[in-house]
Amino acid sequence: QGLGNAQQQLVAVDQALRLVGLHSLLMERRLTSLSAGQRQHVALARVLSLRPVLIICDNPTSTLPPGAGEAFFRLMAQLRHNEGIAFLWLVSQPQAAAQYADRLGILQQGRLETLDRVERALAQWPAPLTA
Repeated sequence: QGLGNAQQQLVAVDQALRLVGLHSLLMERRLTSLSAGQRQHVALARVLSLRPVLIICDNPTSTLPPGAGEAFFRLMAQLRHNEGIAFLWLVSQPQAAAQYADRLGILQQGRLETLDRVERALAQWPAPLTA
C-alpha cells in the first residue's frame, strides 16, 4: 500500500512513538544513546508505523531488566486491546508472557504439544515451563 509522502511518514512515526509512550523528540537522537528499554520501544514503534495486523516477537524482553520486561508485555497487551493488533510472542520464559496472553502454545523438541487458552494449557502441562 506504500508509506505515503515524507510528511505522512513523519506523522505515522510520531503516532507510533506516542502509542508506545515515547516522545517524538527521540527521533532526533541516535539509537545508541537510548536505553535498552527505549530501543525496544523504538523497534516496536517502527513496526507500528507500518500499521500491521500481526507482530511476531522473538524473545521481546530478553535484553530488558525483569521489571521492564513485564511493563513491555503490558504495553503489547494494551496495543492488542486498543489497536486490534495480534501478537505472537516466542519466549523461553513463558511465565511473564502468560499473564498477558490469551492463548499459550508449548513446544517440546520442535513439536507443538499444547495450544489452548493459557489456564487450560498450563493445567495440561505437568512439566515446569523453561527454555
